Amino acid sequence: TLVATTGGDIGFHLMGKIPRRARAERLDLPRDGRSLAAGWAGSLSPEEKPSATNPERGFLVTANQRIAVDERARATLGGYAASAHRARRIRARIEAVLKEGKANPESLKSIQLDPTSLEAQAVAPIFARRCPPSVKGHPPSRVRAFCEALKSFDGVFTPDAIALPYERLLKGLQLEVVSLHIGEDVAEQIARFPFLTEAVEDAILAEARGE
Repeated sequence: TLVATTGGDIGFHLMGKIPRRARAERLDLPRDGRSLAAGWAGSLSPEEKPSATNPERGFLVTANQRIAVDERARATLGGYAASAHRARRIRARIEAVLKEGKANPESLKSIQLDPTSLEAQAVAPIFARRCPPSVKGHPPSRVRAFCEALKSFDGVFTPDAIALPYERLLKGLQLEVVSLHIGEDVAEQIARFPFLTEAVEDAILAEARGE
């Protein structure tokens, strides 16, 4: 929860009841429900939850991203959170606004409605460079149109952007990669979980760098 006062103070505190685990295990993997040790041992105190007050940079950003990244947080808060791309974009926009002066309702509205995806801006050009000249079962004209759409997409999801080829290719690749490791049935249920999509994206970027 983000809070602000008329006196100029700002803060963040993670709300809700968070279980204290009886046994230290990773929370982003299944636990053995047959044992009481896999259950709760009370709840975290307010002091144990992530919080921040009046950060030095002068603002706070939350977009459902992971707000604590150390091992202790993973052991208590679990592994599910939205990708950090949106939060990074918001932070960059806020910093740009503050360089020009004080934020106002219009600049904040522009940030809220910003259609730019940092993920797409990083990954779409890689897809475009590696788009094949032909695909079995599809006419050459369709393949060319698909590849041209990838090349023209700049990662900004405006109403007139041709973003579908990028989205279909990304989701298809994520499903294919996850299926190879855990099987198609399970992959279809979890392939879009943020920690898996980020892992696939990291692999795409690493391969593009030659790593």
